Amino acid sequence: MEKNLKLFSVSLLMSLTFFHPTVQAQENCADCQYYVLAIDTSGSFQRGFSTPEIAETKRAQFTSLGFLTPNGIDACNTYRDIACGENSVCTADPDSDYYLCNCIAGDLNETRTETKYTCTDIDECKLETDNCDSTSVCENTPGSFQCNCLTTGYAWNGLTCEDFDECTTEGICTMENSFCENTDGSYICSCKEGYQLDSDMSVPRCLDIDECSIGSDGCDKRVISGFIVGFCSNNPGSYICVCNDGFASNGDTCEDIDECEDPNVCAVNEVCTNTFMSYTCTCKAGYELDGTNCADVDECTMGTHDCAMDNAGCINIEGGFECSCLDGYTGDGKTSCTDIDECAAAGICANGECNNLDGTYECTCSTGFSSEGKLCVDIDECTLGHGNCHLNAECENTEGSFTCACKDGFQGDGISCEAAITTTTEPASTTTSIAPASTTTTSSNEQTKPPYLLLKMYRSNMAFPSLQIIRYNDRKRKSARKRMYGRLSFKPRCRF
Repeated sequence: MEKNLKLFSVSLLMSLTFFHPTVQAQENCADCQYYVLAIDTSGSFQRGFSTPEIAETKRAQFTSLGFLTPNGIDACNTYRDIACGENSVCTADPDSDYYLCNCIAGDLNETRTETKYTCTDIDECKLETDNCDSTSVCENTPGSFQCNCLTTGYAWNGLTCEDFDECTTEGICTMENSFCENTDGSYICSCKEGYQLDSDMSVPRCLDIDECSIGSDGCDKRVISGFIVGFCSNNPGSYICVCNDGFASNGDTCEDIDECEDPNVCAVNEVCTNTFMSYTCTCKAGYELDGTNCADVDECTMGTHDCAMDNAGCINIEGGFECSCLDGYTGDGKTSCTDIDECAAAGICANGECNNLDGTYECTCSTGFSSEGKLCVDIDECTLGHGNCHLNAECENTEGSFTCACKDGFQGDGISCEAAITTTTEPASTTTSIAPASTTTTSSNEQTKPPYLLLKMYRSNMAFPSLQIIRYNDRKRKSARKRMYGRLSFKPRCRF
């Protein structure tokens, strides 16, 4: 049908050319690159050069000849074969009935006339304008050319022929468990590792290799103490080495499992020892089995310690014991413990004399001090029997001693205190009076002498000092003794 239409169109064109006069060509029309297509009622057509500016004039000419030029006629699609020509591209103006013809891309000779537009192919191969090299041969194509490689398995890369990697082509090496390997100008289909090509080549295929049955596995199958340590297990394309219970895989070998690597395999206070396919638990040093548990051994009580026998002590601890020197000794507690000379330290036995002893020391306190533990403290004689001071005297404690002083209204040395005496001498007689507040002695003839007795204190290691009364005036001793006896509630054990 299409062929008949083409023949009909040609016949119409001949008829149109014969019966209808053509529009005169535009002379010297440099801008006349467009065509206007006109069709009559019988289907004949005519076309001619035009420009957008003269398109209306061109239509008027065609109308006067009996052609229809409807605005917006789709000449490029509806009348593609007659609008332009072979090897050309038609571009229609969407708002009018004029269109443009151009050659397709490539090397083409363009012929543009009033009523005809053609594109003739240029044979680059004959003209030797191609860029094919010695590895290829030139083949002309419409509007272009191509370089065909001379060697099978090679492809043109735009500059020369190089090996073509057939493995990148889909559908190459479709056998299961196979892979493609490119070669120079060709390729090879090989079986994957662990597979081999079936000897029956009628149906090429890759079959699994059973490494276990042919003995190429290399698994550890040793027999130790009657036990087979492992065996081989085949897998598709491979194999695995399996170890029996009590062994663990280490590559292609089976090694005994060290159960002791598990920190909880033995109980507390037990140590694990690995054995072939098993293990044992024993008590740690310093422990012994008590039924089902490991209990601490008291080395100190059992006498199994190695502490120094003299001047050292044993201290039991969990799982062992410690040796420590006794107080007053120094050393490691095992080999030796020597006496510490405490007296060599500063500040030892203040107010006394330090005497070093084996493992300790003692302080011999100075006079006026007493021992309290390792200290020499002052004796407060005033709180211990009033310090032998007189009842009418004040006792004051001092460091290592004390003092006695008569109270106001009394006179004496503090050990002996008597009321102060005031003496008045008149021409006829002498009167003596006792002043309650102060001690003054006066006489019309002479000043009375001081007290008759001088008491001197001596210190001793006793709690109280002893007294010695020195006779100051023999003539007055009886009177003095009488006054002394009158005040004291006891008689001094001394004679005047």
